[in-house]
Amino acid sequence: MLGGDGIAVDDLVRVARGGAPVELGPAARERLAAGRAALDAALAGGAAVYGASRGLGPRAGESTAVGEAGRERAVLLGRSAGVGPSLPAEVVRAALCARLAGLALGTAGASPGVAEALAALLREGRTPPVPSIGSVGVSDLLLLAHAALPLADDVDLAPKDALSLIGTNALAVGWAALLVADATAALALADEAAALALEGYGANLSPLDARVAAARPAPGQEEASARLRALLAGSRLETPGNSRRLQDPLSFRCLPSVHGGALAALAAARETVGIELRASGDNPLVLDEGTILPTGNFHAGALALAVSGLALALHGVAVASARRVSHLFDERSSALPRGLSAAPGTTVGLAALSKSTAGLVMEIRRLATPAYLDAIDAAEGVEDLAAPALIAVGDTAAIVERLRLLSAIELLVAAQAVDVRGSVDGLGERTAALHALVREHVAVLEEDRPIGPEVDRLAGVLAAR
Repeated sequence: MLGGDGIAVDDLVRVARGGAPVELGPAARERLAAGRAALDAALAGGAAVYGASRGLGPRAGESTAVGEAGRERAVLLGRSAGVGPSLPAEVVRAALCARLAGLALGTAGASPGVAEALAALLREGRTPPVPSIGSVGVSDLLLLAHAALPLADDVDLAPKDALSLIGTNALAVGWAALLVADATAALALADEAAALALEGYGANLSPLDARVAAARPAPGQEEASARLRALLAGSRLETPGNSRRLQDPLSFRCLPSVHGGALAALAAARETVGIELRASGDNPLVLDEGTILPTGNFHAGALALAVSGLALALHGVAVASARRVSHLFDERSSALPRGLSAAPGTTVGLAALSKSTAGLVMEIRRLATPAYLDAIDAAEGVEDLAAPALIAVGDTAAIVERLRLLSAIELLVAAQAVDVRGSVDGLGERTAALHALVREHVAVLEEDRPIGPEVDRLAGVLAAR
């Protein structure tokens, strides 16, 4: 139930993916009624209100007839100009939920009936098709117009209702909430893959010591160390003298720093998304005392920066994963047969997967280029800034998908390294369970076979847990 103070990230995810019911609570209804009354009073007094008694965009200075028949519907129809493939249904549901939470604040001045119709749309599972291209981050105007089109048939739209439905970054914010959930799971999987790789490599676990992390308490580092220690609890590598080297390559030794930085970036992104889900991005803003003020709250720069920071951090996690896989393949580094194949002759073993890891890292590097570096002048110079949060969210979501594949490769390779080294009996409880999970779905490689499909299958199993 929405109470008029926004919605939490996890609650939105449950609505978007799990079909959790959505209903406006008493406080939300009170805020909606008060906001609408304030807007109606201002319009009745002849106030200049953007999107109601004045035009939109470059036509903001032009007077319009308040309540002109068909005007609100025309606003939605005329701005349904997005292009490209449709977004996934769960992303559209996330956007609708984020916008409903924003309307429930009352600061948009939206009609209570519009908010109720939007809640009904979510409850009924009606998901309008929404194209993926057309937002530059100063409101997801065009794409939200597609999402709001069904409401034009469901309810009578009062002055400014159309703008209230489409004038924020609800699409980027809603999708970012799903991204935060997915990145959380992806980093947990990356921890698991790294832990099994440490086992397969016979790594020195000293860098995971709690005292080491406390000596340099960078954001996320102590948490990352603790997570990895928990995964490796009971491993033979915890006993001094059981590691193969004094100092391992940095992709093993600096794991707390790399994964810690990603955890810190994820926490920052979650906080930013949470703020957006409790805040008003509306222009104009209808205040409690009836004052109506123009704003720039629809500028999505903070969200774009937070998501881009997460993308860069995930790139670091991906690079380290790929490097550990390379070390496990390299007999000079791992002291294991080349490609982790014990078979004689010209067998490749798993070494061909190094090209897949390289390809994934290349794609992640390209996707991690901050979208905020782009800018465009639109709407006859009125919208002379861009903050493409939606592009940043889409790119980072694609990074998460590729990081899952990298982690699946690392787990598969690490399990093979454990088997070839003959160290299964020395695994910790949780790394032993990970090894068993891999072996449940992928057999030990003894002769060359098509391994790519097995990686895909393992990735699917891991994502479904």
